[in-house]
Amino acid sequence: MEPGVRAHLMSRHPFFTGFNRMELEEMSLEDELFRIYERRAKIIQEGEEEQALYIILSGHVSVFKATPEGGSAHIVEFRSGGIFGEFSLLRNGKRTSSVVAIESTHVCRLTPDRINAFGPKLEIKARNQVLKLVVRRYENLCQKYIDVLCQAGPV
Repeated sequence: MEPGVRAHLMSRHPFFTGFNRMELEEMSLEDELFRIYERRAKIIQEGEEEQALYIILSGHVSVFKATPEGGSAHIVEFRSGGIFGEFSLLRNGKRTSSVVAIESTHVCRLTPDRINAFGPKLEIKARNQVLKLVVRRYENLCQKYIDVLCQAGPV
């Protein structure tokens, strides 16, 4: 994918809100940030150790979790605009699920080393976006938990 196309896709992604055109163009030149996964390619394997956040610029992925019986359970799907792996970016540890490309998928893959290499201004912007994302995901999880409790009735 050409840097100009990368910058354009990034400019349309909510994660990159607040980044100006020049910053996006600068980031789009970093080949290490971008990956393409063909249909059925495994992007993340549950149990692997990796610190990386994946921002879907185009494509479609499915997230699976291993079951105690040896199978797998479908968790969620993400399309262009989706993000996964944010918790692993913030901590060392094993991946808690697997992710597979449903169709050819272009991602921006952020790691702590890549974020640190951006320079102070871009690094702060990227870290702020990650924190905002984690807070939103936590708030959504709390709301789902409250909804489940309300459905269960009074304790």
